[in-house]
Amino acid sequence: MLINKRYEIQEKIGQGSIGEVFKAYDTYKEKIVAIKIAKPEPTAEDKLINEFKITSQFEHPNIISAFDFGIIRSGEDDKYINRKFIVFEHCDIYDIVNFFSKLDFKKKIEMIIQITHALYLIHKSGYIHRDIKPENILYDSKNELVKISDLGLAVELDEATSGKMPAGTLLYIAPEILRGDKFDQSADIYSLGILIYHLLKGHPPFESENPIEIIKWHLSKKKLDDKEINTELIELLNSMIDPDPSQRPKNMLDVLNRLKNLTPDFKPSNNFKIRKPIGKSEAIKKASEILKNLKISPQETKIILISGADGLGKTSLTRYINVEAKTLGFETIIINELNIQKIINLITNSPLILNLTPELRLQLEKFKDITAINPHISIEFSQFLKKLIFESSSSFPVALFFDDLNPNELNVEVFLKSFLQFDESSGGRMAIFITCNNVNFYTSFIKKFETIYLRPLNVDEIKEYIMINFDFDDESATKFAKVLAEYTGGISAIVEIFSNYLSKIRANPNLISQIAKIKFDEILNQISHLSKTQKRILEILSLGQEPVEIKILNEFFCENITLHLNELQRSGFIKIENEKICISYMALKNYIDETIDPETRRKIHLNYAIIYLNQPNWEENTDKILHHFVKAKDKTGIEKFAEKGIEKLIFKNEFKKAIDLCVEIFELLPDYLKETFTIKLADLNLKIGNYSETINILQKSDDLQSLEMKSQAYFHLGETGKAMEILKNAFVNAETPYEKVRVAVKLSQIYASSGEIENAFLILKSFESEKIIKLLAKTETLGDFYAGLGITSQMKGLEKNARRYFELSLEQRLSKKDNRKAIAGYNNIANFYSIIGQHDEAIKYWKKALEISESIGDIIQNAHIYNNIGISHFKRRNFEKAVENYQKALSIYKTLNDVPGMANALGNIAEVLIEEFKLAEAYENINEAKRLHELSKNQDGICEANFLLLSLYLNIGDLNSAELILNEISEKCPNLPKHWLDFQIAILEMKKKNFDRAESMLAEIERNELVRREKELHLKILISMLKLSYVSEQFKLPENIELLLKLADDRVSKSMIFFLLALLYESKDKMLAFRYLNESTDELRDEFAEFRWKLYLKIAEYYKNRGIDVKFLQYFEQSLLSFDELIRRIKIPKFVKAYVEDVENEKFYNLLQKLNV
Repeated sequence: MLINKRYEIQEKIGQGSIGEVFKAYDTYKEKIVAIKIAKPEPTAEDKLINEFKITSQFEHPNIISAFDFGIIRSGEDDKYINRKFIVFEHCDIYDIVNFFSKLDFKKKIEMIIQITHALYLIHKSGYIHRDIKPENILYDSKNELVKISDLGLAVELDEATSGKMPAGTLLYIAPEILRGDKFDQSADIYSLGILIYHLLKGHPPFESENPIEIIKWHLSKKKLDDKEINTELIELLNSMIDPDPSQRPKNMLDVLNRLKNLTPDFKPSNNFKIRKPIGKSEAIKKASEILKNLKISPQETKIILISGADGLGKTSLTRYINVEAKTLGFETIIINELNIQKIINLITNSPLILNLTPELRLQLEKFKDITAINPHISIEFSQFLKKLIFESSSSFPVALFFDDLNPNELNVEVFLKSFLQFDESSGGRMAIFITCNNVNFYTSFIKKFETIYLRPLNVDEIKEYIMINFDFDDESATKFAKVLAEYTGGISAIVEIFSNYLSKIRANPNLISQIAKIKFDEILNQISHLSKTQKRILEILSLGQEPVEIKILNEFFCENITLHLNELQRSGFIKIENEKICISYMALKNYIDETIDPETRRKIHLNYAIIYLNQPNWEENTDKILHHFVKAKDKTGIEKFAEKGIEKLIFKNEFKKAIDLCVEIFELLPDYLKETFTIKLADLNLKIGNYSETINILQKSDDLQSLEMKSQAYFHLGETGKAMEILKNAFVNAETPYEKVRVAVKLSQIYASSGEIENAFLILKSFESEKIIKLLAKTETLGDFYAGLGITSQMKGLEKNARRYFELSLEQRLSKKDNRKAIAGYNNIANFYSIIGQHDEAIKYWKKALEISESIGDIIQNAHIYNNIGISHFKRRNFEKAVENYQKALSIYKTLNDVPGMANALGNIAEVLIEEFKLAEAYENINEAKRLHELSKNQDGICEANFLLLSLYLNIGDLNSAELILNEISEKCPNLPKHWLDFQIAILEMKKKNFDRAESMLAEIERNELVRREKELHLKILISMLKLSYVSEQFKLPENIELLLKLADDRVSKSMIFFLLALLYESKDKMLAFRYLNESTDELRDEFAEFRWKLYLKIAEYYKNRGIDVKFLQYFEQSLLSFDELIRRIKIPKFVKAYVEDVENEKFYNLLQKLNV
């Protein structure tokens, strides 16, 4: 049997009270392991959980190691599915008594000392084993180590109270436990005494088939007497098995020391770690509560930030929470570096692999081949990982840990921002724990999160840690703890002090105070003793853009510096990983940085620039070359590399760095470059949505490119008048036909967006002459010119002309071999097909644009295209695909902190949510989009958000809110097309029961030629006219049903039309009405629709009136279920109340109440 696609069962090797033990092969770690599978009983599972929690705290050669815990989710034998299991290290000798019988006395004692030392550490950690017996002692012949196993009955000392049911094995159980008295670790000393005798002699000191006799023996005073056993040892054993705990050795250390006297030369291993969560109980408790709540939650994802000062043990806390999560039934993954191959290995060797859809499997195979990583791959991989984990978390809860990932690295920053942006309605049960030094990084883009703060250790906790890990007595540990608490509360600092100075502290405990006080001074003192080369290495590293490649560092020196690097690494000054080096501590880096004199600093930066420049791949490092020339204030270097360095940062999508560097170099630039960099700086701000800053930068610039950018910035800020005025002046002042056409293209775009379609068309058409076309053919503007004509032709309803212009535009743009222009060409054609309703064609062209965009790493363009693909899927009513693409866009916008982009994506998602009637989520998204538009002062965006709010309020029937938002739109959105606004006003009038006004407005809007060209709007208006006919009880039938159905190219719209026709024919022709109800049902199938409950209700009423009770009950139940689902989607009580009182629903709600039997 293969468990969870990882553990291959080979044979059964044991059977216990809580379950079975198997020998197995771990296909991931490629080694033999032991697996204990619990019985499907609460008591057995609780013991297994307890065993894993305690065992996982120890890394000791004589305590069995627990590698994994989980639930069997896949395997050939169904009886084991959903059973809990632990994976242990495998020991090949299980019969320890037989094994001991072949050893000499000295070897036996050495083995017993190993066992006792392990129990001593278990006791130091505050536990009582409670089940010491031969069956729980194993031997690893390969490493010649004896090991204690089975901590399932172990308890913490403060839990060992009287009155508990006796636990343990009768032959070895302490009398105080049998009596029901309070017990402590002395009970283990009693059991160990019996075990030692059994191991030495091959049988226990007392044997009987009668349990009563065994109990009597335990409770009685006894004396072992065996001439084969050393007298000193017999005395120790007799003291250990005394029925009075107070007469036994005072603790396990006393037993250990007395055993050591028998073999003075043998020393047990000191190579151990005890991972008891000291000082972390509050943090673990909070994490546990979060996990428990998530486990019973139907669909929820939590992000938990673990914060605290350096050295407090955030990484170790994740290990404890990981154990807690596993025992609660979570599948867990710990990611501590952005290494795609390692993460894929984790996935493929966990139950997450069970949830790979064909699409995810293809993506997984693709990522297996990736060796280099960049921001685009980081985003793609984050989306893949997120989708996989969300898929998995719908089957079982998942806990994901991001431990010690450094968001200062670009790929990590992009990965985290992309992964951690998700829709709360995505489903699944998932906890994401993140250890972080910089909480502000995460809170800047995560809306909802919880925090777990890891506080410094107090005196008692430091004392406990010292006593457990360093074998000091109570008095010494107390003294040390008080001193250390004045200087640190972090475990890592304590470990460092005692690891480095343990022998000195043992020799002179008073030194602890001095060591704590001069710790940093000692580091500085070590620096003073470094060689000149080593000091120079640290100086060079402190000024490098970390981490620095070893080959770059080598170029600074004529000598081989390998030995120096090794020495610095051993001393803890530097870290070397993947052929790159950085200084270990930021405080150390800052200290070194401050000690470098200005001239040395300048020379180092200059050398960095020259070394990078002399590399074969220097073009890949032009940003670094520029950085170092800037720091060296080398004007010649800056002049030469300013443009290339900034372009490299732009290519890497590091726009913020590019902006900062532009600002830093500006005053160092020669005058002839300042104008160029003013434009570049403005363009960068424009790219990331800093529109006000763009205008501010270009305040004194009046060249054509600056005017175009200023106009674009004003346009995005919603100040269309200013944008148009700038371009009109530019058009008048343009000196050449080329410049006039270039401005005309931009001006046409603004005319078109403002609804002045004729002006937009004519200003371009006036330049369509053979002479102008010939002139423009040599420039990039011809493609833009044709695109503008295509857009305006389509808006005028000239589809054939529009298609021709778009094709000419694409042809021109492709001929120029400019990828960005090619993307624009494909986008234009895709948009053309989207508008005429050919959404599959639109998606095809957008994907072509996306291929080019991904190939050049333009992630902003990727986001825009994802948005457009989402819109096409939305129009096809493929809401799942629409949201998937909107979320991809949103992740990129958030990663880049593109506020307008984020707002647009949120608005698009809200539009889907409105269609799905998830109105609470839609309301939240719209308000967030509006807030972001206000933040970026984007008036058009604010209008779009308000328009979505109006749509939501009208859908739900909240007329007061609808009127308020409509007034705001009328006042602040002058550029909104009049027929759009009039349509919403007509709907509001219908909802207010002003039926005559609503009817005249809808009829007038429907006659508008612009409306008839907009297929989707036209269909909405015609459906609204059908609704009005029903709610006003005028029952006017549509003139052309075929036209209506032809416009409806999706099932829900067709179903809605048939439903409304049924309502209109109900009083005229009941059989035809019923036929339309059935056609509506056939069209709707399993798709969600707001009116589904009303449709089923009318069918139920039909059967009720005909006395067909079975059919009535069937459809009435479906109506109730659909109504219940709808109310759960709406969520907000105020909205629910408005919905049932709405003019479109009140008749149906009353009928629902009437028929409710």
